[in-house]
Amino acid sequence: GKPFVAINCSAVVPTLLESELFGHVRGAFTGADANKTGRLKLAEDGAVFFDEIGDMSLDLQAKLLRVLQVREFEPVGGVDRIPFRARVVSATHRNLKAMVADGTFREDLYYRLAVSTIHVPPLRERRNDIPLLANHLLGRIMRELQKELTGIEEQALHALQTHDWPGNVREFENVLTRAVLFARGDTITLEAIGAAMDRGPQAASRAERIKTLREAEREHVESALYATGWNITHTANLLEISPTTLRKKIADYRLSPP
Repeated sequence: GKPFVAINCSAVVPTLLESELFGHVRGAFTGADANKTGRLKLAEDGAVFFDEIGDMSLDLQAKLLRVLQVREFEPVGGVDRIPFRARVVSATHRNLKAMVADGTFREDLYYRLAVSTIHVPPLRERRNDIPLLANHLLGRIMRELQKELTGIEEQALHALQTHDWPGNVREFENVLTRAVLFARGDTITLEAIGAAMDRGPQAASRAERIKTLREAEREHVESALYATGWNITHTANLLEISPTTLRKKIADYRLSPP
């Protein structure tokens, strides 16, 4: 029931982001012909979500750090102090620890933000989620395109699960949307998936066929581990091997939990 204000730090021009956050008073800069209320004030006692905070400039990082420390801010060109009561949530696709080491992200801001962190693994590390995610997204896609399908054929679903998805869920949703458009019957076929991925009809399955036995086993062991939440005993039972053998394979393939 409280305000939720989202700010995409990579979508706003850096010189304008400060005004978006803190607001400005009339005459603060060229073109500021009226007062503007900043996003931090609009959040009141709700939440502010900084998306792609790793793209924020160092100068603005310092100003945001001060806001989080003193819990107040001033509009650009103004002198009145405005209390900041909202909680802060942030997200990034960048490695902030590496950026801190490189000097491109403030260490003090990092520790101010990283009170509680949630790591979302890339889609290639949670392939067992793909069928559930596909069903969820297909429902929305079909409503938007006003096209009814009964589902995805097994071969097509297998192609989706064996793709590495460098673009993660955004790429996955894009491929599904195109596959719905390309579908000629009442289901999404392997041919539709191949066309949606800008490949030939059999390209997705061809990539799977040329994998070595070691590559295939590594992916299978990794998928089983993720399916059981890295429970060694349960995974060993599923694979019908001993826990000792499983631990050796984990070491040989250099697998590590998320």
